[in-house]
Amino acid sequence: MNDKYPETTIQETLRRANHEATRSPYWVIIDPKQNLSLDINIAASQISGIFFSRMDAEEYLRAHHYNYSSRATVYCMSGHYSEKYNAFCDNLKAER
Repeated sequence: MNDKYPETTIQETLRRANHEATRSPYWVIIDPKQNLSLDINIAASQISGIFFSRMDAEEYLRAHHYNYSSRATVYCMSGHYSEKYNAFCDNLKAER
């Protein structure tokens, strides 16, 4: 457990997260590399996650910076087009 960021439930994390103007957000770490071959495996290896908040992703990136290049960044994605992911997020946020 980190004293700066006490452990919370996924529900609390989703309720407090800044949704960055998207429904059902999730965050990933993208570490871009030159990919001239357009190999899907190389492209997939550049993405780490998922995280339920930007703060969690940034904390993970800081703690594991040695695994990433200096160009690695946290990026917000949207699960809006997945009905199941929308329902999952809505249910988690509604639970108390």
